[in-house]
Order: sequence, then structure tokens, then C-alpha cells
Amino acid sequence: MARPLRVLLAGEEAAGAQTLRLLHETGQEVVGVLTGRAGAERSIGPLSSLAEQWGYRVWPARRVRDAAFAAELRAERVELLLNVHSLYVVKREVVEAPSIGSFNVHPGPLPEYAGLNAPSWAILHGERTHGVTVHWMDAGIDTGEIAYEARFEIAPDETAFTLSAKGVRAAIPLLRQLLEAAAAEPPAIPRAKQRAVPGRYYGREVPNGGRVDWRAGAEEVERFVRAADYGLFASPWGAPRAMLRGVGEVEIVKVARTGQPSDAAPGTIGDAEAGGVRVACADEWLLVKKVRIAGAPGDLARLASGAFEAP
Repeated sequence: MARPLRVLLAGEEAAGAQTLRLLHETGQEVVGVLTGRAGAERSIGPLSSLAEQWGYRVWPARRVRDAAFAAELRAERVELLLNVHSLYVVKREVVEAPSIGSFNVHPGPLPEYAGLNAPSWAILHGERTHGVTVHWMDAGIDTGEIAYEARFEIAPDETAFTLSAKGVRAAIPLLRQLLEAAAAEPPAIPRAKQRAVPGRYYGREVPNGGRVDWRAGAEEVERFVRAADYGLFASPWGAPRAMLRGVGEVEIVKVARTGQPSDAAPGTIGDAEAGGVRVACADEWLLVKKVRIAGAPGDLARLASGAFEAP
């Protein structure tokens, strides 16, 4: 690095923590860390814990919504604002306050997957590749010029958790490039217009209201379950749900394709086999391997001789 930069980090989760680690290891002057969910008196998470361990100031993430916060950034001589998986829309005045610029790390390619939960939507749509984008922030949401981007393959068994992790790993080298360019020659930071291709902004909506439609093809149902799978972390979509006659609502947590054609009515529960219970989709049997009932791990035997209702 040519010189240390005065950086403000607004972030959450592992991506925010990995970014702070990069800033710390490269000797940047971290002015402060903004993190935390709405309503929380004190942020508890990997980013805030790391910031406190290293002695950095931790501020409520919601401060980026306050236009008056821009004056503090100018007084602190902030050069870069890095927004990494933060939960708040940053006020225009705050975006414009850093002397070099404000940059957002978006977990998807732009403009195709702007907005929320891009890894989940990419899996649901059956994409073969995905990406991560570091872009200049402006008054819009995920609309700024692109500084750096990376692309990578989506594995056939990819979940939202594993694809998100790929994005974090790909983002860190891009941020390193940004820091090096900002320290050496800020005007050299790339500013490429977003591609002139059809794009879409994804909000907080959940596909099909979060319900499994067994009348769809098995591939579609299987992608939906993987797209909602964030491992041990809470899924923004929750687990896909289905109503089981005589039992009530069941969360479908893990499934697998069987490749076995089915002519049974969609939602029919078939034979149990090693590792799960077969359920009929429109075209083939799907193996349901893990469920939750009333928030607890469900006994697959409870599915026997039953049927799922149409959503």
C-alpha cells in the first residue's frame, strides 16, 4: 500500500468481518464500524466482536440514514466508505461525504441481480454462473458505476449459503484492488457503466409466498429448497413450507432428485427409502431428506401414508 487510508466500514455478517480483517491487516486507519440490526441496543455479531477486539469504534448501523452524519464524516476526514452487506439504505449526503468515494459490495452481478438475496434468486432461476460486484455508490440502490467485479460457477448442489460464501471469498481480492488504487491514484479507480442488459431489482418478496408447489417439476422444487438453505444461519426466505394432511405445516429443509418418473398426484407421499421419503412432483419423485415440524427436526415417519396439500 502507498499509504494508509481513512476508512469507514458499514457492514454485517462474515462479509463485514472479512472486510475489517483486510483493513486491519493492510494497516488502514479505520475511523469506525457501523453495524447492527434495527432495534438492537448493542450489536452482537462477528463484525462488532472483531472491531471491539481491535479497539475500533462501533456505531449503530442506522446512522447512515441520517443526513447530518455526513458532517461527522467530513470532520473525521473519511476518504472511503465501504458498504458491505449493510442493512440500511445510505443517505445521499453520507454517500457524498468521503473525499475519494463510497463503494458497495453487492453479492451478485449487476444489473441482472440488484437488490436483496441475489444468491438465492440465482439458484432459483437455475443460473450456471454468479458473481460479486464492487460499485460506486450513488443516490440509487445498486445503480452506481462498476469499479471491480468477479464471476464464478454455480455448482449443481449449490445452496444459498455456499454461494454466498463464494461471493465473500471473491470480494476480498476486489476490495484489495480498490484500496491499492485509492491509496496510489484515486482517479485510476475504474468507473464502468453497468451493462445495457435487462436488469431487475429484487426486494423482500419470497417466491410463491414461501410455499412448495408440488405441481411444479422436481427440478424447480429442488432449486427452491437449495435457494432457501443458509445452513446454520437464518434464511431470509425461511424454509419452504407445505401443509401435510393430519399434521399441519411442515418445513422442507433438504431434498434430492431421484430421476424416477411419477404419475401419482403431486404431493402424494410414496415409499420411504434410505435417507428420506419420496414425494410426487409433476414429473418425478423427489426425495425429502429433512423436515422441521413446529420448529423442531421432524420425524420422516410422520409423513408415511399421508399427502401434501396444494398451496
